Amino acid sequence: MTTITVQSTQQLAWADVEAECALGLTISDAAAVTIAAAWQSPGTTGAAFAQLASTGQVDSWALRDALNHACNELLTRPEGTGTDLAPLASLCAWAFDRSRTRN
Repeated sequence: MTTITVQSTQQLAWADVEAECALGLTISDAAAVTIAAAWQSPGTTGAAFAQLASTGQVDSWALRDALNHACNELLTRPEGTGTDLAPLASLCAWAFDRSRTRN
């Protein structure tokens, strides 16, 4: 098991998250926590998001599963993905970077 840990669960304003995502670079820990908080749903497939948002720690595989489920949910929406996919894609890149380089 690989655990991803952030130092703080401080969140950003959503506009700041969108600005970080638009840069196309790896997002900050605060942006990752904010995105996770937006997608959390304890007790369901969003439990990994809830864990990251509330404790600052999450199993990397659980987070990957939650991201996969959330992206699939967006891609199968009849109304399309809107702008919701960019933050999740940024969170995917962040999780990959954190599990690859810091654990």
